Amino acid sequence: MAITGGLLMGASFPPFNLPILQIPGWILLLWLGQADSIKESRIRYGLLYVLVWNLFATYWLMMATLAGGLAAIIANSFLMLIPLTLIWKIQDSKRLSWYHALSIAGIWTAFEFFHHQWQLSWPWLTLGNAWSVWPGLIQWISMTGHLGISFWVISVSTLLGLGFQKFPDVKPAIVGGCLLILLPFGSFSGVWNYFSIDEKQEDQIEVIIVQPDQNSLLPYGGYGSLDRLIDHLTELTESAITQETDLILWPENAIDGAVQLGSATLLRLKELSHRWGAELITGAMLVETYLDLKTLDSLSTLVEIPETPLLKRQSDDGTSYNIYNAALHFGNGYSIDTGSSPGIYKKANLVPIVERVPYVEVLSQTPFLSRLDWASLQGYGKGREATIFQIKTGSITAPLICYDSVYPDWVRQFVLQGASVLTIITNDGWWGDTSGHTQHFEFAKLRAIEFHRPVLRSANNGISGVILPNGSVLTQTEYATEDVLRIQLPIETKATFYARAGNWVGWGSFILTLVALLNLRRKSSI
Repeated sequence: MAITGGLLMGASFPPFNLPILQIPGWILLLWLGQADSIKESRIRYGLLYVLVWNLFATYWLMMATLAGGLAAIIANSFLMLIPLTLIWKIQDSKRLSWYHALSIAGIWTAFEFFHHQWQLSWPWLTLGNAWSVWPGLIQWISMTGHLGISFWVISVSTLLGLGFQKFPDVKPAIVGGCLLILLPFGSFSGVWNYFSIDEKQEDQIEVIIVQPDQNSLLPYGGYGSLDRLIDHLTELTESAITQETDLILWPENAIDGAVQLGSATLLRLKELSHRWGAELITGAMLVETYLDLKTLDSLSTLVEIPETPLLKRQSDDGTSYNIYNAALHFGNGYSIDTGSSPGIYKKANLVPIVERVPYVEVLSQTPFLSRLDWASLQGYGKGREATIFQIKTGSITAPLICYDSVYPDWVRQFVLQGASVLTIITNDGWWGDTSGHTQHFEFAKLRAIEFHRPVLRSANNGISGVILPNGSVLTQTEYATEDVLRIQLPIETKATFYARAGNWVGWGSFILTLVALLNLRRKSSI
């Protein structure tokens, strides 16, 4: 039962595109928790269930690094046991009711919600993510966010399981069946969103999306030097650019080398943007240096100085610096002679361990660990601001980098600042031709629907493409191919209920969890 349930949950995620399997998969998990013959050892069976689920859906993590990927899978499986233990405690109640079904849904959804909030987060297996492949059925997440799907799936599954368990009293199963059938079709506004995209509306931008298919395992993408790499990106861009082009999008690791503000590389990118008469957004490893206190005291207060972080690397000549995974913006109609810096967004949601040590600031202040060189061990510097890029056409982009795109609360901060387009630059080549890049592309559909915004996606090796505000794909590339897309894109500005209200489903689930825990404590004290 544990293995079968785990396989069903794993197969609910892309590329299998069968999210409906989550319902029998969850029912099996509930039955597993109530099997009298294994109550004493159900933690072991529960761990087997979630391990199979994690391995089946995210095996590709081990393609980048075997030890790191396996560690992530095991750690996430143990974390999943925490809400499962609480759910099984509720199941131990002799009289299960509809209230218990809502409590169980609340506990798991609250776990998913808080798994988005901390520095060890890995929200990839949030149940709602799997439903991104059926955008026509989930338009209502423009009101609830994708956590609403998780709550719906578990409520339906628990009610169905409860109905089967209480047979011949199948009232809970009938209610669960009605929720299963009616809810996806019951949101009038959601259905309207799906069929109301006007691709011919006046407010449009022309966008060039470049997929260079660089080899991330070789220096400079295998082109020998940074200049030759930029030559290649330039050739690809100019093969498709027109006088009407407003925005050019290069992927996360397009500038595959460390660069500083004022460097010849950034000056060249600025000149290219000026020559093309178009905005350019590209990924780069940005080196940011920091001045010492004596130099700071001598400078005018009118000079804009980057905020110095707690942890700083130190070069051989004593210069303090950090490296950021950044998105750079060139353009916005400025003159090439102004000397202004590009727009800069520093990636805020960094992959734990792979890109940054979680809670490294705390570790560096811990007495018995403070002797370690945490400044060098930290990984990338962490961005703190949701920086928008203003395009000269009047549209505003949210320059998301890779992992940022699975955090709807973070994306919402850009939308509330007026972002009318969501851009995602990424490099999904670390995992090869596996399920990883497919899942990452599909999950972007959720952000499109939640905020009713088009998504432009430039991935180094693929999948690049354009997703309309209703989650449907306008165009996409093949994986591991060199390609350039040119499209005309309508601009959306209206705010969804979810954009205005925020993650009310997550906080509501947290309240349900607190009430359930208080009831458990009260019953145990009687």
